Amino acid sequence: IGEPISDESGNGKRDTDPLTELQSIPTLVNLYLYDNLLKSINSLNDLPRLQILLLSGNQLESVGNLRIFENISRLSLSDNRINSLHGLEFLPRIEHLYLAENRICDLRPIQGLTSLKELRLQRNQIVTLQALSEFDKLQVLSLSNNFIHSAKPLLTINNLKRLSLSGNCLDLENQVVQDRLKQIRSSGVFLVAGNQKKRVIEAEQLVFSMIGHPLSNSTLGNYLQENGYLRLIDFAEDSSVDESEKTKAYQTWQKSLMNGSFRKDLPFLKK
Repeated sequence: IGEPISDESGNGKRDTDPLTELQSIPTLVNLYLYDNLLKSINSLNDLPRLQILLLSGNQLESVGNLRIFENISRLSLSDNRINSLHGLEFLPRIEHLYLAENRICDLRPIQGLTSLKELRLQRNQIVTLQALSEFDKLQVLSLSNNFIHSAKPLLTINNLKRLSLSGNCLDLENQVVQDRLKQIRSSGVFLVAGNQKKRVIEAEQLVFSMIGHPLSNSTLGNYLQENGYLRLIDFAEDSSVDESEKTKAYQTWQKSLMNGSFRKDLPFLKK
C-alpha cells in the first residue's frame, strides 16, 4: 500500500481522511504514505504487524501516536515539519530512522532507542548530541547542516561506520576538534566534515530556548515558513541576509518566544 491519495474534487485536497481506510488490517507489514500532504496520522491505528512505515514528504508536526506501533523496524519521517520526537521513545525495535529536513532540536526522546543502526538527522536545528552517546549499535549517522559545534558525544559510539558532519559549526582549526575528528577516523569511520559555518552563539541560544518547548518550536517554524523559509537552518544558510541581521533576528525571536509575546506580524528581515 503506497500510492498517493486521489483527488476527485480537483482542489488538490482529499475531502476525507485517507488513513481511516487503513485501519484494522492485521496482516499489513509495509505501509508507504510519502508525499500525501498528510497533516496528521492520528487515525492510523490497529496495525499490529506493521514493520516498515514511510511518511516522508508530508506536513506532519508531531508523531506522538506512533507509540502504538512497537514492532516498527524502519520509519521514514524526512521532509516534514516535525518539532517534537515524543512518541518515538516507545519503538524499541526500530533500527532505521529517517528524520532529515524537519525542525528537530531536542533528541532526548529517542536516547533510549539503542537498537538503532541508522539515523539520519540532516537539515534540522540540532546543537547538542549528548542524547546519542549510548547508541552502541549505530552504524550510519547523518548530521549534516545543523548547528553542531562539538563531536565529543560521538566518540563513544563504537560501531559507527559512516558519519556526516558537513555544514555544521565545527571549528576545524581548533586542535581539540581536530583531535576528536582524527580519533573518530582512526576507529575506521568514513567521516565527511567539510563546509563548516561560523559558530553563532545567538543561534544556539535560540535553539536551546526551544528544547523541551515544542509549541515555541512550532510557532517559530510557522513564522519562518510564512516568510519563505521551511526551516531555521534555511534562514541560517541564506547568504542574501547579512550575518549581523541574522544575529539580531535570533536575539529578537528568542526574547519574543521566552516572553510569550511572539506575533505573526513581527517584522521580518527584508532581503
